Order: sequence, then structure tokens, then C-alpha cells
Amino acid sequence: MRTLYPGLRLTVVPAVRNPSRYEALVLQHAGHLLDFSAQRRTYDRTHLREDVGDLPDPPDVDAAYLSRAFDRRDARQRAAV
Repeated sequence: MRTLYPGLRLTVVPAVRNPSRYEALVLQHAGHLLDFSAQRRTYDRTHLREDVGDLPDPPDVDAAYLSRAFDRRDARQRAAV
């Protein structure tokens, strides 16, 4: 989001106590979307490990990963940078 909207600051918190007028508006219209914002990468790799040996866990999702994931440019534009 920061890449698309410089200066915007979003903070996800477990609960909003005494929301401002704008926070209440966002909660009313888009609060349910926060249920889908959690990123979980859990899966059973038992059979995969049996076939290919000891694999390391995948890297954590970080800011660089998210920037690449939300980059709207196509692959040729990204490669040209």
C-alpha cells in the first residue's frame, strides 16, 4: 500500500476502541475484509519430504515479497528497472 499511496499509513490492530469518524466508516464498509487479510502458509509436507528429503521452510513474507506481489507492472517492465 505504501508503494501505491506514498504517505498512507495503515496499522492493523486487534480492536479499534473509540474509532474516529473515518475509522468507523472504514470498519462499517470494509471491516469484514480484515478476515481475509491474514496470510497463512501452513501445509502438510510429510509426503513431499519423504520424496525429496529435508526441505527448508519457505521464507517469511516480508515487505519486499509484498512489494513484488502487488507490483502492477508486467514482468518486462520490472526487469527493465
